[in-house]
Amino acid sequence: MRNRHTKINKGFTLIETLVAIAVLMIAIAGPLTVANKALMAALYARDQSIASYLALETMEIVRDIKNNNPSSGFLNNLGGGISCLLDNGKCDYGTVSGTRGSLQTTCASSIGCQIYLDNAAGYNNQSTGNSTVFYRYFYLTATNNPADPNDYTLTVVVTWKEGTVTDEIRMRAELINIRQA
Repeated sequence: MRNRHTKINKGFTLIETLVAIAVLMIAIAGPLTVANKALMAALYARDQSIASYLALETMEIVRDIKNNNPSSGFLNNLGGGISCLLDNGKCDYGTVSGTRGSLQTTCASSIGCQIYLDNAAGYNNQSTGNSTVFYRYFYLTATNNPADPNDYTLTVVVTWKEGTVTDEIRMRAELINIRQA
């Protein structure tokens, strides 16, 4: 009789081992799924932050030009002039070797100018450094303010694509002349 019980006990041990392995795999798979989703959310947040900073950089440069040229010469001092008006005239400002305000009048791509990352100069649109997933452009729209025809709405668009989904950040600002009393 002992021989029969020994064989039965060995079979139960194998089944117990398989059940223990299955439970362990389920216990490990849950946290790994959560960790993967957290990593993807962190990467998306990083891309949103970079896109926001790229949009803000362009807004600051265009505002600086507008504030230093409040008269009708504002568009001429943009370099792109009238071609930067309305959405079909996609313009972009970037940095070249740390110098702000270099204009690339129009972008070759319909989604904007490609942004590159240079370890020494930072983000730029001048094809120096490694290409990134980001594209940027801006355009101006006249506000039709009868009090001052030199007031514009600045719109900056930054797009990026991860996988098959295209994301976009669009920022707007009013560029008005400050009146001195």
